[in-house]
Amino acid sequence: QWNVSTRQGFATDQWFINLGETTRDITQVIDTYRYMHPEDRTALLQFIDEAAQGQAHTFGRHVRIRQNNEWHWYKYHASLRAPHASGEQVELVFLSADIDNLKKIEANLIQAKAKAEESDRLKSAFIANMSHEIRTPLNAIVGFSDLLKDLDAFSPEEVKQFVETININCTLLLALINDILDLSRIESGTMDFKFGAFNLAFIMQEVHES
Repeated sequence: QWNVSTRQGFATDQWFINLGETTRDITQVIDTYRYMHPEDRTALLQFIDEAAQGQAHTFGRHVRIRQNNEWHWYKYHASLRAPHASGEQVELVFLSADIDNLKKIEANLIQAKAKAEESDRLKSAFIANMSHEIRTPLNAIVGFSDLLKDLDAFSPEEVKQFVETININCTLLLALINDILDLSRIESGTMDFKFGAFNLAFIMQEVHES
């Protein structure tokens, strides 16, 4: 509690701690707030000036206090102890609460939400891309299989080519489906690893060509 006119008042030890102060002299803290973030300090001092003139009655803000070379969050509230009247002394009551852990939790939740949204966006893009990739070999399989209904219309060489095309696209389709299943296994944490020899140059070539 602080009297704007006489600049006298009192506060608990925790109030000074929440401001990063070691002094227990309230007159050395009020109007100074040396450890408070400049933006928050400016807003608070503006309220005090307006309250002294009867132009403001309450102040509420999450403020940052510099402690151990780091910014810590506190919920700060101030209000007139009694309605302002011309000629009367103006007394303000200040309250502060440590909300640093809540702010950290909030920041973690915001970060987790952003990651979840990004993951959902990537998954949607993956599904859209896979839908296109699946349709390509599937169309070939359906198309050439339909042509094989009338074997008499094609030469044995053409029929053989149709079958090879179907086999190639079946293999491609199966690989795509396996990739989708692997993604599901990775997300569910049930992915199995099998160790064995492989041709790294061949894999890198496939990646490059795709």
